[in-house]
Amino acid sequence: MQDMPEMTPEMAEAVVGFLREAWPLDPRNDPPRGGWDHMFSTSYQIACMALVALGQAEDVGWGASPKPEPRLPEVLPYWEDVAVAVLWLAHQIGRIEYLSGTSKKHPDRVVTSLSGMTQWTVTNNRPPITANILAGQGTGPAFATPDVISVLEALGLVADGQWTPAAEVVHWRGLPFEWALGFEADARFTTAVEKAVADLPPTRREEIDRLMRITKADVAEGMARSMAAAEEARLRWGPNALIGPALTAEQVRAGMPRLRENTLDWIFFRHWRLGRGWLDEATAPRALEIFHDRLAIAMRRAVVARLYSGGFVWE
Repeated sequence: MQDMPEMTPEMAEAVVGFLREAWPLDPRNDPPRGGWDHMFSTSYQIACMALVALGQAEDVGWGASPKPEPRLPEVLPYWEDVAVAVLWLAHQIGRIEYLSGTSKKHPDRVVTSLSGMTQWTVTNNRPPITANILAGQGTGPAFATPDVISVLEALGLVADGQWTPAAEVVHWRGLPFEWALGFEADARFTTAVEKAVADLPPTRREEIDRLMRITKADVAEGMARSMAAAEEARLRWGPNALIGPALTAEQVRAGMPRLRENTLDWIFFRHWRLGRGWLDEATAPRALEIFHDRLAIAMRRAVVARLYSGGFVWE
């Protein structure tokens, strides 16, 4: 199983500098919040997590509030989690673009009016984008701004204008779609699956077992929640509001597997990392709870499929 690099103070300082410069505090909020407002956007939420984990901010409901005296913690968060935070934020703000080849031309767009009667072409005069980060092991080319390249070099994700081997598994966790990455057949992933099954801690096994068994009481509870939500909506919006009926037992049963899968995903978001395996009570606090983590979701599917080959157990 591939070992993950560890964060160093020098890496952490480079990341903090990038996050603060790339996503500065916005004084235009009304009223001013004096912090980083994530607006419930994934990349901004994860950037907030990184700022908190790196000792720069306090976690607040709407984002992160800067500390009066920021200081790096003695125990730094996981390198791969911070790398994801940097890459996802850089992509969100348009400072890195992943390319399917060595260059990418922005296409012209045909726009149709609302009446459908007229059309015109919007010509994009931007020149083709040429990669300044070359493809590496299991990775494709990209174009990034100098500040992004600098922090990626500090993290060891880019060297000499090319993605390093360490960058490959970081990209497994999400983005870039242009590269059409696949890892489920990779020996590093399949070996990690077998190890995750073999080393599954009793506490995590109990959580998985509970979520994989759906009882009549679970369905009844789901119906009761739906009825309570519908009643609350009527009280709030009035009896004439367009509010649908509460879910039936069949509808609750149909939707419950997806709800349970989402909760199962969070077990892996919080408690498992490639190259580290299952995190215990001492190591889990170092992890950023990176949701929409494609690698963690794939691991959940593979592990649960081995434990429950027949799928959910209905009681």
